[in-house]
Amino acid sequence: MIGLSRSTWHYRSKPRPRVADPLPQKDRAYPSRICAADRAVIRAKIMAGWQAGNSVDYAFACTWDEGVMLASRRSWWRIAATIADQSARPVAPTRSARNTTPRQAPVLKATGPGEIWSWDITDLRTPWRGVGFKAYSIIDIYSRMIVGWRVEERECDDLAVEMFEAAFARHGLPAVVHADSGPAMRSTVLKDLLSDLGVGQTHNRPHVSNDNPFSESEFRTMKYRPNYPRTFTNIDAART
Repeated sequence: MIGLSRSTWHYRSKPRPRVADPLPQKDRAYPSRICAADRAVIRAKIMAGWQAGNSVDYAFACTWDEGVMLASRRSWWRIAATIADQSARPVAPTRSARNTTPRQAPVLKATGPGEIWSWDITDLRTPWRGVGFKAYSIIDIYSRMIVGWRVEERECDDLAVEMFEAAFARHGLPAVVHADSGPAMRSTVLKDLLSDLGVGQTHNRPHVSNDNPFSESEFRTMKYRPNYPRTFTNIDAART
């Protein structure tokens, strides 16, 4: 009634006696605590690994391969942090700076329908964790018409090629097809299809989702409608 658990009420009404000289937790003799002898062995193996240029994980794995399991890997790292001489610790090699020119943002301008298509794949939620459907969609960026779509259980470049072939047969060939840098978008199968038909292909810059605003806007409009189901129990419901 008062929103208080039974254990809280018990200890408030019958508090435990305070310890006059409490022992710090790090000094308490737990049965599972690593003894001083094992700590010395672990410290020696870590130092030997550092002198050989190996990491703590490498020394831990080698000791485990020898059939000696003194402590967990996290405990090895804790013991390594207590070693006073950290100068022998190997330093990870730094990555050399790449002298690459930043990629230019793709600028696409359509003056009429059927010139530039944009496509992407979005997830459709299901009641089960880790399970979802994939909605493929091709949109004409001038008229905002969806010229091709399909809903499948997985993301596959062959399925995308079939979708594009059906869209080409119904609406003709565009000048350029734009997409992000996903695996299905950069697949060789789709690239060969577009190049054989003389259709250009552009992609987003790495880690820049704003380069494909047309498909992203389409998916947001679809998923934020008041009558959007949000979850789909089977693929037929998702396609409907």
